[in-house]
Amino acid sequence: MKIDALVSTIGDASSIQGGTLLLAPINGPDGKVYGLAQGPVSIGGFAAEGEGASSQKNHPTAGKVPEGVTIEREPVFTLGNGSEMRLFLHKADFATVDKISKKINESLGGEYAFPLDPSALRVVLPPAHIENPVGLITRVEQLDVAVDMAAKIVINERTGTIIIGDNVRISPVAIAHGSLAIEIKERPEVSQPLPFAPEKAETTIVPRTDISVKEQKASLVPVSGVTLGQVVRALNALGVTPRDLISILQALKASGALRAELEII
Repeated sequence: MKIDALVSTIGDASSIQGGTLLLAPINGPDGKVYGLAQGPVSIGGFAAEGEGASSQKNHPTAGKVPEGVTIEREPVFTLGNGSEMRLFLHKADFATVDKISKKINESLGGEYAFPLDPSALRVVLPPAHIENPVGLITRVEQLDVAVDMAAKIVINERTGTIIIGDNVRISPVAIAHGSLAIEIKERPEVSQPLPFAPEKAETTIVPRTDISVKEQKASLVPVSGVTLGQVVRALNALGVTPRDLISILQALKASGALRAELEII
């Protein structure tokens, strides 16, 4: 089994662009090695630097190794206790677990599934599946259940990627967002002694610094939306960059106007 590996720099390393993760063990809480990670690192950006200027996109100190982890040890796993088993939902939800239990009972023709909490249900093995629990799981996996989709916005701050789900809603609110840009330029000037100057006169370098500050004018913009199309149009009307949009979404969540879950990866 292979899974992705998340890699970050340590110490004073400034970039892992074009780097390769050397063979590294993946230890569990018990101290045992459960996997090995290695491979080329993808950072989804770049960093370039010269003597007088530098340019950077996203975060060059963190990246991923797609399918870079190979699982070497199988965790302890028991499929039920012989007479029953538990099924766990990937996303906890009361309505979904109730629908799944009713669908299982309808398919098996009896009361075999019992919800325990929003994330789990207990399934009693019918007599025909006591010796074949895998067959029961296969039958359950083929059931079609309409699940409740949570309203969620996924943000990747390393790459500036924003994914907005279909159920995201924004209550009527007014937003003013402006940015402050400060530019500093260093222009060293050489002071040369004039002809027939005293012997003690020498050439010196005089620093010259130019500082310019630009603050973008911001006005209140009404934002609201009850459908995904309205939300997208309202956010696009702000005319901001993805990184500014991340700050706006976080502020909307704090104000209570954003009716969705924010997940930062």
